[in-house]
Amino acid sequence: STQSTWGLFLRMSRNPTPYTPGFDDDDFVVIDKPRIPPAARGPPAPRARGPTPTPPIAQPTNMHQQFASMQLSQPELTEFRGAFKSTFDANLSRWNHERVNIQMEVKPFSEGGMRYCYRMWECDSKTGEKLFAYVAKIFKGNSRPEEYWDEAMTQMIAESYAQIWNRIHHLKVAFLPVSVMKVDGVEHLFCVEPYLPGDYVKHNDNNGHVETQHDLPQAFSHFSYETSDHTVLIVDIQGVGDFYTDPQIHSADNKGFGMGNLGPDGIQRFFSTHVCNDICRELGLPPVGVVETDEQMARRLQEEENRKQYPHLIQDSQIYTQRLREVVQGAPYTPDLRDRQRPPPR
Repeated sequence: STQSTWGLFLRMSRNPTPYTPGFDDDDFVVIDKPRIPPAARGPPAPRARGPTPTPPIAQPTNMHQQFASMQLSQPELTEFRGAFKSTFDANLSRWNHERVNIQMEVKPFSEGGMRYCYRMWECDSKTGEKLFAYVAKIFKGNSRPEEYWDEAMTQMIAESYAQIWNRIHHLKVAFLPVSVMKVDGVEHLFCVEPYLPGDYVKHNDNNGHVETQHDLPQAFSHFSYETSDHTVLIVDIQGVGDFYTDPQIHSADNKGFGMGNLGPDGIQRFFSTHVCNDICRELGLPPVGVVETDEQMARRLQEEENRKQYPHLIQDSQIYTQRLREVVQGAPYTPDLRDRQRPPPR
């Protein structure tokens, strides 16, 4: 039910423990974050200390053998293992780390085109009691550690936009909290998120396709573009009800957010099929026909800044443009000094 799911999220959002000494050791990777969009940006995070070694990534078959070697009395579960869990805080623009104990199934219960999915539990360190149920995901083939960090960061940044949405609209949305987990004795990283029972529905993808007739997911994607000053667009909206997972972010500069970030082309694909609905109009989201280039966006932002600092110059420019248009169209032009009124100099 929705209530029980919210309860799980509240328990999952407890404050993480402070930074753990020895966390940045040789078997763990810390990478630089991509540029955070304005609506989700907080104070700058301290840079990672020292080099960031990249451990070799084993093939999934080797990982299955690793898990099989950790079996004890329960034939389908690994033994209890320690792990570092890292969760990105988009509001503060930093990673929070905590030490946890986990147990997980040896074999994946599901797989997609890119990843295997395992059942995992966070357990009490003293009693072994299962506290939280997760889905742990690994990429197939020779994946890079950055892919796990990008995926977790993408989903938590999407959640920061969901929080902005929830403050202004009565229809609520949420993205599942995702963490990167490094399990002791296992080479692979994992992306873990709370297990969410129910039927998954995909509403749109990162190529501009619309899969359902639901207004809310489409409006949220449009909302993310406007709220970020046209720097990012959140798509690939899917999940159970209004709890979403596995989003993709397209950025105007085509940086960060994994291989699924198609940059301006992905943004253009979304708006080529997007039709503003009642929620878009309720929020006052403007229709978007043509997506700005980087140069156009820089010019627009500069003009907005100039408009704040030099309003009389903007007025002169607008008057000049209007007069030039009249001349080109053959309309008579009569200078009027009243057009050039401005506040007296200080």
